[in-house]
Amino acid sequence: MSVQPCILYGNSGTGKSSIMAEIAIKIGN
Repeated sequence: MSVQPCILYGNSGTGKSSIMAEIAIKIGN
């Protein structure tokens, strides 16, 4: 629901684009 999880995963540096894509899909749904 918030962007914080995305940022946390993004900091890991693992599949940042994939995470953003998943969030975009969730928002689309």
